[in-house]
Amino acid sequence: MLILLNGVPVQMADVVAAIMNEPIESGYSLKQILRVMSSVLAGKTSIAPGNPTVVIFRDLNDTTNRVSANMSGSSRASITTNTG
Repeated sequence: MLILLNGVPVQMADVVAAIMNEPIESGYSLKQILRVMSSVLAGKTSIAPGNPTVVIFRDLNDTTNRVSANMSGSSRASITTNTG
């Protein structure tokens, strides 16, 4: 689908891709942030084998460890791995 952007025809898919891949927070793109959020909010969660203080959040397809968080006793998490 073509749209006009400042009078220039561009593909809608190109506009969407540019928005999704533009860094918006600490170098992370919207696409990466949405992946991390969906993993933490709706993906499989497990405790790391042999390390009960590490929580692992998997992607929605359960194929990739998306986030690993080291949980302290004060309910604070420090992110050790992020594969957004």
